[in-house]
Amino acid sequence: MTESNVRKNSSSLAFSLKVEDGWPPVAVENVPFEKTDTGCRILVPPIFVKGISVGDIIEIIKTENREIKTWEHIKKSNRTTIWLRRMRDSKKLEFVLSELRDLGCHTVYLESLGSFSVDVPSKVTIESVDVALGKLDKRSTAVAFPSFRHQES
Repeated sequence: MTESNVRKNSSSLAFSLKVEDGWPPVAVENVPFEKTDTGCRILVPPIFVKGISVGDIIEIIKTENREIKTWEHIKKSNRTTIWLRRMRDSKKLEFVLSELRDLGCHTVYLESLGSFSVDVPSKVTIESVDVALGKLDKRSTAVAFPSFRHQES
């Protein structure tokens, strides 16, 4: 996993994922976090864990074999997470990811699985993100918003 701003003193949480019909393509996702007085603050946008954004503080409810089975929010951030999945080769995907980073978004990815996650800070307008995403070839890249926190205008 690659991330442009993972903090050096962080650890990662191992989220157990429910795999159905081969999706997601992994059974566990490790997400970097930092411990706070009230819980665990998420540091990067997850690629397969739904409902979490960068800056969220969560409480771990149940673990099994060091993997998180259940968790809940203590505090939600005002950041949005977007997932992109490469369905087939397209040069537009790399261009759009670069454009999103230029807007101030952060990206993580598992290139070998064609799975990408984008952290959209609150200062980045969802309209500017939509313009960038509109440049994707819909047959080549799937888009999902597993954690939408921006105010719609």
